Formats: sequence, C-alpha cells, structure tokens
Amino acid sequence: IAFMALGGVLVVAASLGVSHLLGRAVWRPLDAALEEEADQLVAILQEDENEAADLDITEDDSDDLLAAVTRIGTERDLGPGKFVEVTDAAGNVLAAYGSEPSGYTHSAQSAAHRRRFEFFSSGDDTYRIAHVMVPDGGWIALGVGTDRQTQSLARAHVALALGALAFLLALGALAWHITTRAMSEIDSVAADLEALEADSLDRRLAPGATVEIDRLVASLNRMLARLDRAVSHLRRFTADAAHELRTPVAALRTRIEAALS
Repeated sequence: IAFMALGGVLVVAASLGVSHLLGRAVWRPLDAALEEEADQLVAILQEDENEAADLDITEDDSDDLLAAVTRIGTERDLGPGKFVEVTDAAGNVLAAYGSEPSGYTHSAQSAAHRRRFEFFSSGDDTYRIAHVMVPDGGWIALGVGTDRQTQSLARAHVALALGALAFLLALGALAWHITTRAMSEIDSVAADLEALEADSLDRRLAPGATVEIDRLVASLNRMLARLDRAVSHLRRFTADAAHELRTPVAALRTRIEAALS
C-alpha cells in the first residue's frame, strides 16, 4: 500500500508535468503567431509617428490599418473563427474584422500587462485571444478558434491518464508479485525451522531463490551447524559422565545389597 501510494504520487506528478509540457507545446507556437500578427498592426500604427505623440491617423493610414486587419483576419492558417479589433486609448474601435464569440466582453486592460493571452469558451467553441497594448494606450485584440487544439489536448490528456493508470497498475502488480514471492520464501524457511528437532540439527535449509533469502538461509545454516556441534559436545559429555558414574555407583550398589543381605 505504501509503495502504491508513493508510486501514485510520482506518477501523478509526472503526468501533470507531461500535461503541462503538452500544453506549452500546443499554445506557445499559437501565442507566438498571434503576437507576431499583432506586432504587424502595431508597426502600422507607429509608422511615421512619434511613439510619445498621440495617435493621429490620416485617411490613408486608416486604409492601411483596415487593409492589414482584413488581411490578417482572412488568414486561416491558425484556425477558424478569427477576429481582430484595434481600439484607441479611449476605447474607440479603429478597425475590426470578424465577429467576436458570443458572450465575449473586453475586460479591463492593465498597462502592467502589455501583452497577455486568455482563453474564452462560447458554448462548445473555445478561443485563444491575444491582447497587445499599443504605445499610445490603445489595444489590439486578436483571437482564433482553438477547437482542434483543445480536442487534441483532451485526447492526449485521456491517453496520458489511461497510460498513467495502466503504469500504476503494472507497478502495483509487480510490487505484489515481488512481495508475495518474498513472503512465500520466508514462510517456507519458517516452516523448515519449525520442523527441526534436537535430533535433526544435521539437516540444512534449501538455498533461497533470491539473494536476500539465500543470505538469510546461509546464516541460519551456519547457526544450525554451530547448534549441531554444541549438541554433539553435550551428548558426548553426557555419555562420558554417565560412563564415569556407572562404575562407582555399581560398586556402591553391590556393597549396599551385601549389607542389606
């Protein structure tokens, strides 16, 4: 149980780590692509303007911005459901393309996070949205549908969970096999020891199937050999003592019998 608990903790930790790496592998390229497209719009907004001045878009600049927003919005290499919106510091929409997902509202933006990414779910659809701050205080919101990536990640997470469960069960089965095998050998050694009597100390235990049990059996066999020698010495001493006592006792008995007669 302790092994399974420790193994479960390690397997869960490893699964969470792999899941995190999978998420990074999926979302980082998408975030980088969205950020690159947003930077293209930022470059257009900064063109021929001082970064410290207020945004002053001419008609040609507006056409360039709208054309860039339309071009980026019509690209479908990142996924379907793409939308782009460029706003100024006052929240006025300067250019937009595509329709935002149902229920999506722009949250309050913080200048402390000039670039941030968020997920948004609308029904069964999911979106990855990038928010990039324009130097004058405006914002660029650029989002794309991520149903394909989300489904792929969901399948990967299910496969990862099933693999982790199978691995944990395999570890448990292996631990159970090893421990039951070791305990069966210990039980066998204990049964052999219980069968030993004083007159059967010359018997030796069979070697174990594992290194640990074999080392234990070797130690027990050496102990049995010492006990056998000690009992043999005791038997010889007892026999010698009996022999030495037999002669005077016999003579004493003869005299007593003669005296009684």
